[in-house]
Amino acid sequence: MILKKKVFGSAMLAAAIMSAGTCTAMAAPQQENTAIEAESENSTQTAAGLALKITEGFQNADEQASIEKKEVEVVKASEEEPQDEWQNRLMANVEESLNVRTEASEESALAGKLRKGDVAEVTERGEEWSKITSGNVSGYVKNEFCVFGDDAHNYANENCTTNAKVLEGGLRLRAEASEEAQICDVAAQDDVLTVKKDVEAPEGWVAVSHGDGVAYVSSQYVEVSLATGTGITVEEEQAIIAKQKAEEEAKRAQEAAQAQAAVQNAPAAASYDETTILAATIQLEAGNEPYEGQVAVGAVIMNRVRSGGYPNSISGVVYQAGQFSVSGRIAATAASGVKSSCMQAAQAAIGGMDNTGGALSFAPVSSGRGGLVIGNHSFY
Repeated sequence: MILKKKVFGSAMLAAAIMSAGTCTAMAAPQQENTAIEAESENSTQTAAGLALKITEGFQNADEQASIEKKEVEVVKASEEEPQDEWQNRLMANVEESLNVRTEASEESALAGKLRKGDVAEVTERGEEWSKITSGNVSGYVKNEFCVFGDDAHNYANENCTTNAKVLEGGLRLRAEASEEAQICDVAAQDDVLTVKKDVEAPEGWVAVSHGDGVAYVSSQYVEVSLATGTGITVEEEQAIIAKQKAEEEAKRAQEAAQAQAAVQNAPAAASYDETTILAATIQLEAGNEPYEGQVAVGAVIMNRVRSGGYPNSISGVVYQAGQFSVSGRIAATAASGVKSSCMQAAQAAIGGMDNTGGALSFAPVSSGRGGLVIGNHSFY
């Protein structure tokens, strides 16, 4: 309606200007010279041109107003659309897990569980119960044990870790948020780094955990997301329990075997202290090696003691079945006296000296086994 009014007004104004120009031409006496007639004709043309420009100006203004009006309507419609993907999500606000029922009743069968940190999509929100789906489980949960929408998002931020998935291989982890900073490490594609939420990173960078400290990666090469979980069905929970039970039984069996080996070797080790046992083992394995080679053998034994994957004592390691072929001669070597260099190497290894880079094994160089070569042994 506004556009029509403005166009109509523009047309009237143009007509008025045209009319004025025409009257000017008509008012000129016939006896005027051709110059005056030409001037009148030019005036008419100028008036017509001015009228056209004014009309076009009004039309363009109306068109611009119409476009701006449409843009406002589009923006308004966009704002009315739900932007937050968490609006139809919930999380279980529990310490361990929340039961998912097949029906909206505590007496109905168990469909599965939502564990702490699991997120679910709400398919039907009720006053007391809500229907959800999460992972392979679908069913009903009681609202009083859940948080919804923005509250669920805030809960996830507080209780779940945030991950940064590496999008391209060779991503550099830097000591500071700068392309010029020292490179701490390199991440491969699809590696998942843990975001340090308590460290504020400048724009374009993400702070991630690196060992006991922090490193920085470029935000354009990672995908940051909350590490939420999904619910599990009854069958999935039973499979998890069975796996955990099998792992616990295997661990107990390993511990029992290690304890039995330690008991069997106790009589041979009882007469000597741990340092002497280590020194005797070094002498038997590397007595003719340079001092560095003797320290390396001692370091391997101490690395095993500290690793958690072997017995936690020197005697337990060197007498472990199938590990050191010289174990049967350790007592005799200790009784006859150990070389001073081997005793010194044992004390250095016990004190923390390690020139093998954390090796847990060694073999003669002649065996062809790769590794760090020290003397006549390869350490790996």
